[in-house]
Amino acid sequence: FVCLFVCEMEKSGSEEGEYESVSEGHDDASLLCGKYPRPMPFIIGQEFCERFCYYGMRSILVLYFTNYFGFTDDKATVYYHTFILLSYLTTVFGGMLSDSSLGKYKTILYLSIVYLFGISIVSFTAIPSISGDPPHWAGVFVGLLLIAIGTGGIKPCVAAFGGDQFSQNQQHLLASFFAAYYFSINAGSAISSVITPKLRADVHCYGEDECYSVAFGVPAVLLAVATIVFVLGKRSYRKSIPTRNVVLDFSKAMRLAIKHKFTKGAPKCSYWLDPAKRKFGEEFIADIRQMFGVLVLFLPAPLFWALFDQQGSRWTLQAEQMKMFEMGALGRFQPDMMQSANPILVLILIPIFDSGIYPLLKKFKIPHKPLQRMTMGMIMCALAFLASAFLQIRIDSAKPHVTLRDSQTQFRVVNAVGSSQFHLRVLAYDESSNNANSSNLFKLEGDGSNSNTYYNSYNQPPTTTTSLQQEVILNSTLAAFEATEYVTTQTNTLALIDITTSPSSVHSLRRDNVTFAPLQKHTMFVSNSTTTAALSFIITSDSHRESTNTDSDAGESDSNDVARIKFVNFTPFRIGVANANDGTQVIAEGIGSMNASRYHDAVFRAGTRELLIQQVSEGSGNGTVVVANLTRVSVSLEDGGDYSLPLLWNGSAVVSQGIHLITDVPPNSVPVLNQLPQYLIMTCGEILFSITGLELAFAEAPGSMKAVVQAGWLLAVTVGSLIVIVVAESSFFDTQRDEFFFFTGLMGLATLWFIFLALRYKYKCPQSHGQSAAIVPLHSSDENDFHHVDNPLFSDESDEVSLLAPSTSKI
Repeated sequence: FVCLFVCEMEKSGSEEGEYESVSEGHDDASLLCGKYPRPMPFIIGQEFCERFCYYGMRSILVLYFTNYFGFTDDKATVYYHTFILLSYLTTVFGGMLSDSSLGKYKTILYLSIVYLFGISIVSFTAIPSISGDPPHWAGVFVGLLLIAIGTGGIKPCVAAFGGDQFSQNQQHLLASFFAAYYFSINAGSAISSVITPKLRADVHCYGEDECYSVAFGVPAVLLAVATIVFVLGKRSYRKSIPTRNVVLDFSKAMRLAIKHKFTKGAPKCSYWLDPAKRKFGEEFIADIRQMFGVLVLFLPAPLFWALFDQQGSRWTLQAEQMKMFEMGALGRFQPDMMQSANPILVLILIPIFDSGIYPLLKKFKIPHKPLQRMTMGMIMCALAFLASAFLQIRIDSAKPHVTLRDSQTQFRVVNAVGSSQFHLRVLAYDESSNNANSSNLFKLEGDGSNSNTYYNSYNQPPTTTTSLQQEVILNSTLAAFEATEYVTTQTNTLALIDITTSPSSVHSLRRDNVTFAPLQKHTMFVSNSTTTAALSFIITSDSHRESTNTDSDAGESDSNDVARIKFVNFTPFRIGVANANDGTQVIAEGIGSMNASRYHDAVFRAGTRELLIQQVSEGSGNGTVVVANLTRVSVSLEDGGDYSLPLLWNGSAVVSQGIHLITDVPPNSVPVLNQLPQYLIMTCGEILFSITGLELAFAEAPGSMKAVVQAGWLLAVTVGSLIVIVVAESSFFDTQRDEFFFFTGLMGLATLWFIFLALRYKYKCPQSHGQSAAIVPLHSSDENDFHHVDNPLFSDESDEVSLLAPSTSKI
């Protein structure tokens, strides 16, 4: 479709009599539209399907790590960027393989098969019965390694292989080819970034709410299609035989020069690379020297990629903390779908920049040479992260979070008495000065990372506490089903909790010497006893959403875009909770009397849910047997909310009118579309920095060094991911907001560094030593424009170069 569209555009742009064949000894029938090489649809089709696979798989990868394996946000970010690092590091391997032995066609074919094996392994190991319970990470890491080798290996080959199909008389058509090529890349990325997250969230398989095996499986099918499409064009391809591996020769020349420099007694040279001239020739060494000037200019580039590639990690995790919306027949918008904003905006903004913004700058004689554009792109990147930092402030303010230190804990009290109001007073005093009766000591202990044991106590006669220096930390009146705010205190603090209800006919409750487990949040639910009218309480440990799993074993983690319910059982029975529409679908089971379930047991998507509360007994093995249906409950849930549902008992039945859903953690309230401004700013930065930088690299590099400069440009992405890995792994920052501000400042420093290098740089516009440029300006009629001293690429008065060349961020 893209190729035919290009043909039609060419026809409509040509006057009658100007549209003529440029075949080189071939009939028009052997060319596409009478002018383009016949293999063009196969190469563009292969690239579309491969990019669909890569970006579809990558769009859900960080949530796969957090939601399925239970890794922390920091660990998931590290693994995600390690994968990106390897995907770009292996580009050097692919380039050397194609230039030295296999050639581009065989390199693409063989590594596509490796790639296909990798994505297939990732898909199959996403099946719960294969990955184990809890799921093990070994399979997915093996698959990702193969994917990195495959996608990185073919990355530098496909575009160059497409360019090889054009004869010398067709060089002026390269710009149209790269336009179609880049369109297919962004189209594949945009479509997969929408479809794959929908498959993850909306398809239910193997008893799970999310179906990662299908979400990874569809990209695997597209990659198989890509490989088949590529092979179908085999007979029509023009294949070049590898002659000289420039990257390898460059490495050998460097090694020889360095060895000479550190050899004792070796003759001194005017330039440190001069010793390699005898073996590699003066012209080649001169090209290396010239190339270093270009590479030095790109030293700050890794900082740009460090920020840019966090769209798939930190920005996706940020989107998960935001409020989703319904899309009608298309279902609910998912947080990882926000990544599709970038390729969609690229397709929209490129013609706007190419036909609108740049001509406007030219009209008003505003300087916008390549280095000036790249500087502005880096500034836009910093501004995008500044926007994300301020957005994170809004998100955090809607969900206050207190970072607990080693000796701190948090607790609150909930009035679950029902119709009664009570007065609450909590005193705190130092354990070291406590002389109270030790038999009254009540402590809630936990193992720190997975404390899911719940403790309860019936009302006891008031105890006598010696006169101590006390501090009132809570003193309030709670209406029915109202809760206090969380109070932060020291774990070595003993509390005296004194509750008096109104009306006074209900018994009061007093409990002395209460302590809580460190680094955890707790809730004390107070209600009537299951056997008497006296008050009793249940204390629960309110686990965080993010798993503390940092080891090889999978932990438990719930994403920030789901709702969770904790059931608090004040009935005298062991209860279970099932889906009211399907009584066989158990949500939580075996909740003992005067106990509570865990948040992790009942995880839901936003919406209204019908729940069936059942009395159960222990069955054979670990199962339960339904004794009776107690009541039916309808609850309305929102993204990111944590809720508690106390189940009260009036002596003969569950109090249905007393069932109230208590909000423990407020749901996500900041709309996810508030991320659009930062995506828009970042995409503008990509167009200004990435595409311009790639064109500049090709134009300024010597003809023999273009492959080396391309490798250096791709390695900048690798170093950028390494920066993110170091920051995430070191856990420098307590909040995501601070990390966003840090990267903003880091990008600002990198921009100043780039400005310093740009001011000292002189455009060289070198001769290409017999090779034509890899990218030709779209508006230029002369295919040798890149080799003129007055190169339009660097002239403020010239027409603008095409922005439709492949961007490193997508190829």
